[in-house]
Amino acid sequence: MSSLKGKVAIVTGGVRGIGRGIALELAKNGAKVAVTYVSDSSKDLAAELVSQIDELVGANSGIAIQADIADLKSGELVLAQVQKKFGQDTVDILINNAGTSKFSLLEDLTEEDFDLQFGINVKGLIFFTKAILPALKKSKSGRIINLSSGAARSGQLGATVYGSTKASINSLTKVWATELGRKYGITVLAVNPGPVITELFNTSLEKSGLPTPPFPAAAERLGQPEDIAEMVGLLVTEKSHWFTGEVVNVNGGRF
Repeated sequence: MSSLKGKVAIVTGGVRGIGRGIALELAKNGAKVAVTYVSDSSKDLAAELVSQIDELVGANSGIAIQADIADLKSGELVLAQVQKKFGQDTVDILINNAGTSKFSLLEDLTEEDFDLQFGINVKGLIFFTKAILPALKKSKSGRIINLSSGAARSGQLGATVYGSTKASINSLTKVWATELGRKYGITVLAVNPGPVITELFNTSLEKSGLPTPPFPAAAERLGQPEDIAEMVGLLVTEKSHWFTGEVVNVNGGRF
């Protein structure tokens, strides 16, 4: 299947969990994929992922870039490396997946918790997208997918800050759909995963000491990264060109 053949995609936080699943899904559909990661401990995983992308798409079709979107200069640096690697100015798909979470009750919140999560999940996302926008504008079918969370609307215990950052993402998704759709033909969507088994999810809950969210009502299981990746793969295709400004809940029926 090659519905994304010739497309260039960037997936932030793309080496682990949902981001890794999305990167592989895009590659399976023919896209060249750049992923970002932060920690030195992810370098081996990043190299392994690039090899998988090259096997799926062809030689020199993947690149992993160490970058922290909390650094507002990271977007420009990433874009320069992507353009050099793939030899073209255009970026067709941006997946804003990088994020962080820390669950804590209101009475235990600190200013540091707030600044960290809003700095990455909202401020970092906004300015990274701004940096990539000139390349997206050159695409005839630009796609932006923002990874949000069911915590934006579920009232999840301990998600005062995390849920607020994701609600912000849902809001800016609608704003960008209007701004960028009318002027440049770029579609913008948010994907709200339900509880998905990832390293970040498990670590955040373990540190918080709060209970694991219940299984979705319809699926009777927690999600896997592939459940989210397959939906994202559909949303970035040409067939979704009139679908924009929406928040897509992918949660196994967690009503």
